[in-house]
Amino acid sequence: MPGRSSFEKRSGMSLSQRHLALILIAPGLVLVAALFLYPLCFSLISAFSKDGRFTLEWFAKAFELYSTDMVFTVVIVVTSCALTALAAIVIAGTLTLGENRYIVGTLKALYRWPLFIPFIVAAQCMRTFLAKNGLMNNSFVSLGLMEPLQAVSFSTGAASSPPLSGSRRPSWPCCWRARSPRSTGRRWRPAAISAPRGCGC
Repeated sequence: MPGRSSFEKRSGMSLSQRHLALILIAPGLVLVAALFLYPLCFSLISAFSKDGRFTLEWFAKAFELYSTDMVFTVVIVVTSCALTALAAIVIAGTLTLGENRYIVGTLKALYRWPLFIPFIVAAQCMRTFLAKNGLMNNSFVSLGLMEPLQAVSFSTGAASSPPLSGSRRPSWPCCWRARSPRSTGRRWRPAAISAPRGCGC
């Protein structure tokens, strides 16, 4: 088509399609820049500066306090890498040259297990995010949207909050059970879920 630029000829995309592609990836780029690039740059600058001057004081202090842990970490990493490489060579040789179909089949089945690791990692991340002192509640407290005493996770619920000081009265779940249809013998109705007389809830 006449009038097309060299970029459009090479990529096969028109100018409007290129702008649309940039708009689609813009939210992801903003998140990466805000949550990864900015903290990384801030940490690097803070690690080598103090009062606006270049310094290695923080590294000297870290080495003074954690030198033993650093050596231990290096030893663990080198040992684990060596053992992992050795096990990988043995497994690869067995899968390639092995004649025992049971061993080969077992190793092939074990290789599928890591496919489920992302689900475990995602569940742990959500558990940390929704925890009582997790990222969500801490963010709300920092923004002033809620008080620290109100930071209760979804897993605990309001029923798990401690009773008032000096009070030995039963909590709401106990009252619900006291008025449940099984105990009253009547057909369940929403109005039946209420505190009994004398409960004080």
